[in-house]
Amino acid sequence: MRITKEQISEMKKLSKSGKKYSEIAKQMNISPVVVAYHLDGKYKIKLIERARKYRDKMSDEEKKRIYESQKEYRKQYFKDRYHSDEEFREKHKARCRKNIYIPIELKGGKK
Repeated sequence: MRITKEQISEMKKLSKSGKKYSEIAKQMNISPVVVAYHLDGKYKIKLIERARKYRDKMSDEEKKRIYESQKEYRKQYFKDRYHSDEEFREKHKARCRKNIYIPIELKGGKK
């Protein structure tokens, strides 16, 4: 499940009102780790570093296997987000114009 901008705003509001991460998580029906990830920059960096270290230890074959297994999911996620999120779509178009990324043909949607 993807956390929306509205949910992150709600987390921040609840945190500023003095609620603990565990209370916010319970109220929003999500994990306290998710709350910490979105509200605590140091925690987020720590998790990203841990994932990077784990990935660096993987063999090339294992990395390729994981990449291939997630390929369809990423493709569908990108299409869904491209069609439903105007800001995301505009950022992608800007990247393509700068030739940072190769444009991805998206059938049946707005361009």
